[in-house]
Amino acid sequence: IVAGFAEAFAGALSMGAGEYLSGRAEVQVQQYEIERERQEMARVPDVERAEIVALFQREGISAEGAKTIAGIITTSKESWLKTMVEKELGLSADAPTNQWLNSLYMGVSYLLASIVPLFPYFVFPLKTAFVVSVIATVVALIIIGYVKGTLAHLNILRSSAEVMVVGAVSGLGGYLLGNVLPQLFGK
Repeated sequence: IVAGFAEAFAGALSMGAGEYLSGRAEVQVQQYEIERERQEMARVPDVERAEIVALFQREGISAEGAKTIAGIITTSKESWLKTMVEKELGLSADAPTNQWLNSLYMGVSYLLASIVPLFPYFVFPLKTAFVVSVIATVVALIIIGYVKGTLAHLNILRSSAEVMVVGAVSGLGGYLLGNVLPQLFGK
């Protein structure tokens, strides 16, 4: 049980730190791409205007209509940049999300999810606790899948099954590694 809690807290810290670093890297890459686009607009505005016309034409707007729209949008550097960032780069020009908050959510979520399989060991004898732990974990995974399906307007049964299967396979893999590796390497 102590090892389980140690893993839960270590995993929560690791997941939170990983979320922070990956989110920060993503924001840094996006900021670089946005700044590069801003510099291209200043350095070769005619090329960038031609690109925006071509982007609108690819969306089905006539050449004349695309030139008119591009002419209007390029009168505002902010609108021009936002349009290029969103249409050419496929990025959001809006302010990035709070990476500290995202990492906190990830860490706390991991910690709470880690407690589900540990809790039965406080209430039941060891053999019973294992069975209850597996059942509680499967039920928790199904609930998470249900909530995901509901929020994303997906097929709830499919979403629940997907989360349960992925969670069960990963849990089984962890369980097997935890029991097989010590046997292979002499405990």
